[in-house]
Order: sequence, then C-alpha cells, then structure tokens
Amino acid sequence: MQTLLFFLLLFAAGVLSAQHKTSVLIPSEFPGSEQLSKQAGALLSEANAAFQSGRKIKPGKLKLSAAAQKTLIDLWAYRPFFCSETEVNLQPIIRPDSLIELRGIPIQIKVAAGDLSEEHLVLAFRRNGLLESVTLGLPEHQYETVLSAGLTVADLRRRQIILDFVENFRTAYNRKDLTYLEQVFSDQALIIVGHVVQSGEDRSDYLENNLGTQRVELIRQSKADYLSGLERVFGKNEYIKVGFEEIEVVQHRKFQSIYGVSLLQYWYSPTYSDKGYLFLMIDFRDENQPIIHVRAWQPGKHTTPDSVISLGDFEIIN
Repeated sequence: MQTLLFFLLLFAAGVLSAQHKTSVLIPSEFPGSEQLSKQAGALLSEANAAFQSGRKIKPGKLKLSAAAQKTLIDLWAYRPFFCSETEVNLQPIIRPDSLIELRGIPIQIKVAAGDLSEEHLVLAFRRNGLLESVTLGLPEHQYETVLSAGLTVADLRRRQIILDFVENFRTAYNRKDLTYLEQVFSDQALIIVGHVVQSGEDRSDYLENNLGTQRVELIRQSKADYLSGLERVFGKNEYIKVGFEEIEVVQHRKFQSIYGVSLLQYWYSPTYSDKGYLFLMIDFRDENQPIIHVRAWQPGKHTTPDSVISLGDFEIIN
C-alpha cells in the first residue's frame, strides 16, 4: 500500500510539473527552428509556472531585448497569462523588418479575480534567437484578410508593418503604456471622441450627428488632453482590456505613405465598457517610427454606417 501511495504521489507530481511546460513545435526545415522552439517554449513555460504559483514572471531567465522585457513585465503587472496547451504547432513568418514572427499562440489572460479571457500571443525574434517583441495578436482571420487585400508586393509589405503597428498599439492600452502612446501620436494629432447626449442638451459648440432623441457630439481634443484623460483612466482601473475586430486598411490615393485604419474597438474595464468605431490615420514615411495624425472614436450603438469617420473625410496638405 505504501509503495502504491508513493507511486501515486510521484505520478501527481509529474502531472503538476507537466502543467508548467508548453513545448513549441516548429517545422525542422525552417532555419534556426530548434532555437526558436526552445526560446518560445521557455517563455510560455515560465509564464505557466508564474501564473500557477501567483508570482511575478522572471524574464531574466530568458533571452530577450530590453524592450521585450519591459513589455512582458508591464503586461504581466495587469494581465498575467498562461498557455494551457502542452504542445503548440507554429509556422514562422519572416516580417519586412527581418524579424521572425510566431503568431497565434493560444493563451488565457487574467482579466479580473477568477475571470479569464482567451487571447493570442505574438512573439518576434531576431535571427540569433533574441526575443525582440511581445504583443497581443489580432484575430488571425482578420490578420489574413487584411494581408490578402494587398494589391502589390509593396502594399503587402506595408500591410504587414501596419498590422504589427496596430498590435503594438493595442497592447500598449492593455499594459497601460502611456510612454509608447505619447510617442506614436503626432504632437499636432487630431483626437476626436464621440459623446452621446440627449437632444435637449444645449452643446452648440460641438459637431453633431442627429440620431432621433439622442445625438453624438464629436468632441475635439489635443494630444495632451487625450493622454491626460487616459492617464486618469489607467490610474483608477485595475485592468484595461482593449480588443480590435473588423479591421480595414486603406491607402491614400495621392500620399502612398498615409493609411487609414478602421476597426471595431471593444473596451472593458472595471469602471467602464463600450464598443465603438475607431479610425486611425497613420503616416508611414518613417516605417521604423509610424506616427498617428488622427484618432477618432464613435460609439457603436449610436453611429450610423454612413456617418463613420474614414480617410476620405480628411484633406491632407503636404
């Protein structure tokens, strides 16, 4: 009986140990596949162990850049995660910036006490195996749809860069990274926020879209005002969960480095939740440092399809 009990205890310990580890399988014909598999598996296994024991993640054990380490620590502070899979099969993608990307890694993220949200992690590595970036990925079907709309090789390349930018932009909200957001908005950025009011209210100083008994006011803000308000929102919420869907990318007809990105944004936090239309006008003249010139958000419930802001609503003066 004691021998059987000892065997059962060993078996249980082995199961618990196995739950800590996730193996990443990459096709052997891909150059450096063994190193990529080892690095990605080590990150996921460390996340599993940290989540299960309720401790901070220890990126010092991993081979990653300073930027990736900061992203991981910031994300973990608000959105710790784990991978429930014991094996994950991934097909590497070589990005325009020559980084090797592993997409679609299934993870469970802690949203609130006892609540989990399903997400997909994206890891980008240098060829020497250094982990360069960690982001929360867009839905894979949306990613593929946007890429397939590329009309030329150059446009396809730019769309990959745009999607990478959008994933980093989304992740910045989820990890409350005001520094990153301050850097990606132009100093003269036009910020437009839709606000629903009753038609009886006198707010004639704002732009309006009439919608029966309610209307949407499009309030203009400066970059400083927007970031100041965002800082207050970050401070009073334990977590922020931002999701993007229905993504459309449009290139400007005249200025080919200017793109309009339209998407449906989901925002969840302990104090406030909403769904609305988000539009970004992004300048990619410097592909290493894209700049947002326009950010416009309109409430989904009270915005008609023909009043959704798009690239055609703006005149660009070179």
